[in-house]
Amino acid sequence: MILEGVPPPKATAPAAPTSPDRIFVTSAFSDGALKDLATAYADRMEAPAALNPGALPEQAWHQRGLHPKRLGVLAEDGAQAAEALRAYAAGQKDPRFVAYEGR
Repeated sequence: MILEGVPPPKATAPAAPTSPDRIFVTSAFSDGALKDLATAYADRMEAPAALNPGALPEQAWHQRGLHPKRLGVLAEDGAQAAEALRAYAAGQKDPRFVAYEGR
């Protein structure tokens, strides 16, 4: 009987994300504070690399506490995120954001 070694696994590229969208989540203690924060973040989201790993969304998630008033934005790029944040701050509806109250 001759035994051979197990062939090495084939090298494969990492799976690409199924969607180019990125999520941005932030929170505040009140509706007014969340709207103010959305406006401030909208200005910063227009930078070309705003949604890159390690950029504003990750900083906001890791460096801020999770407060009762919450806002989630799903966008393909910083410009879309800025539009959705401004819509929320202005009290307009936009399918790219969800506002909710947590505990």
